[in-house]
Amino acid sequence: MIEPKQIIPLFPIAVGCYHFGDVTELKDRVREYIKDRPFNSNNDNPNLKHYLQKGDNTDGSVNINDSFFNHFDDTGLEAFFNESAYHFHTTILGLSIQSPYRVVDAWVNHCSQGNQSFHAHINSFISGTFYLDHDETAAPIEFVNPSVTHQTEPAISFSPDYTKTTIFSQPAAQIKPEPGDLLLWQSHIRHGYNNNQSPNRLSLSVNMIPQIVFSHRYGFEVSPITKEWN
Repeated sequence: MIEPKQIIPLFPIAVGCYHFGDVTELKDRVREYIKDRPFNSNNDNPNLKHYLQKGDNTDGSVNINDSFFNHFDDTGLEAFFNESAYHFHTTILGLSIQSPYRVVDAWVNHCSQGNQSFHAHINSFISGTFYLDHDETAAPIEFVNPSVTHQTEPAISFSPDYTKTTIFSQPAAQIKPEPGDLLLWQSHIRHGYNNNQSPNRLSLSVNMIPQIVFSHRYGFEVSPITKEWN
């Protein structure tokens, strides 16, 4: 039988977990705030509601300039998110940077039951989820392995053999966070969850990007939208 001398695991995918602290008071504030707010129902799960999400709301309004931090600017979360993203970018990913990070989008998610379809985010470099409430029956977040899900194309690819799954072929991996945890990852990584059984799954989604994006001889500066858009 042929056996390798050594298996060398190269190029792991990083997910950072940064802890903010106790969020009991903030959780209660957010729950009270969203009671009478318009929301978007998730396309695949009507039990998943998105508040302060940019785009069309089900009441006919359009939310382009609004954000979570327009209503909760006294929490210290925005600075915590940006500082965590900067640390993740520079220290964990080991990438160069010319400026601080900035949040470009932040919205509330409340799921009382069911799934969130797997998806990735656009127009950002680092995305994250901050957990306000996540009890024992709340579904863990799950990340999809891009090397076995045809995300890198063109390529010849083969389906995983689930009877011989390894760290290289496992299709997905789960993380069970705690309230106050911020999970960060590169925005192109697909993520979602299955079979949430908790009515208390409450989180913030966030997209972030350096204020200055520069590589080689080309770059640009990111600024928030301040005017009204139809």
